[in-house]
Amino acid sequence: MGSRLRFSLYPTAEACSRHPLSNFDRDTCAVLHVLQCKPNSSLRFPVKLGGTGLANFLLVPPKNAYLILASKHTRMRASLHLSWKVLGLRPSIHAVSTTGNKVLVRYTISPNLPLPARTALTVVQAALKVKRKIAEQLLHDGAVSCQGRMVTQPHWCFNVGDEVAIDYAPQPIKQKRAKAKLDARFEVIYDDEYVIVVNKPAALLTVPTPKRERNTLQSQVRKWLEKQPGAGQAICVQRLDRGVSGVLVFGKSYEAADRLRSQFAARKPERKYVAIVQGTLKQPTGTFKTYLATDDSLNRYSSSDPEKGELAITHYRVKEVWKDTTCVEVRLETGRRNQIRVHFAETGHPLLGDPRYRPEQAEHPLWPFKRIALHAETLGITHPESGEVLQFTAPWPQEFRDFRRRSVPRS
Repeated sequence: MGSRLRFSLYPTAEACSRHPLSNFDRDTCAVLHVLQCKPNSSLRFPVKLGGTGLANFLLVPPKNAYLILASKHTRMRASLHLSWKVLGLRPSIHAVSTTGNKVLVRYTISPNLPLPARTALTVVQAALKVKRKIAEQLLHDGAVSCQGRMVTQPHWCFNVGDEVAIDYAPQPIKQKRAKAKLDARFEVIYDDEYVIVVNKPAALLTVPTPKRERNTLQSQVRKWLEKQPGAGQAICVQRLDRGVSGVLVFGKSYEAADRLRSQFAARKPERKYVAIVQGTLKQPTGTFKTYLATDDSLNRYSSSDPEKGELAITHYRVKEVWKDTTCVEVRLETGRRNQIRVHFAETGHPLLGDPRYRPEQAEHPLWPFKRIALHAETLGITHPESGEVLQFTAPWPQEFRDFRRRSVPRS
């Protein structure tokens, strides 16, 4: 059996990278895997011996050794299976930032990482040392991104040099299972074979955070789709903050979701919001153009340096001016996290009810609601399958109508 399956161990990654296959016949032998092993780990794998025979082989490599497996028999290569749970894949970590229970890991795929180990599921599972189910959930929830693009498909294969970011909580705080409130239910605006468009209520997360919340908009939409004929998936395409309501689209397949994401990346969708801000704006129309950066507490702030942040462009138009607040229509040219909230807060006009950006100034006696005065009113997209231009609108929430009624003086 030793002539069929051969091993080569190297003490360091550098030595492994210089491997010349000198121990094998180059013409008949093929390298199967290049792996780095955990301390005190073992490899157990079944190998067919011919006919129905099957033998289990156990290999205990030295601590942190790099292992090369090779075989000159096609049948042997096809029947070799390795358990990745005992392997320690170590990408080149560039930065790890923590905030309370959250960890944001950024790293670059190393040239020493073999092709079979570059799939999104394997990289996330091994880099964070978590179980397969958790890695799948992180991908499904949009917690993994590469070069600024969300990665949700487990079998997506990274290239050498790709920069990957993972939002993760290593020891998540166990949360009590939240029951969905009657006023936290979504409304279906449009539904077909490829997409579903809903009106998101405030006080409901779009997708789970690293704390793994169970009650989110995505989970509610999934449960609703399971009860429908020809049900599809609910794949995240865009997000709204927890305290924000309005129109939101989900893809019902990975293909449809990718096409929709491409539209958002190209700034094609029409996105209009209505917001209530403190004070009176000096200009009836205007544009904010800054580069949004993130501090250690994950708060966003504007910078004039393109190297420090992401380009964020927000257009606004004053709709109504009340006693000490202003109702504005906002059009997004880019869709960065907290973009609208940051731009108005930094000009001294925070959104009412905003708990993060100038929260004291964002308080108002007529706004006792535990939500932000921001509503995604209009969304225009191109259908990912038919190419038809679609536009969807969600009416003002009751909180907005009540505030307007109390703010406008009676004649």
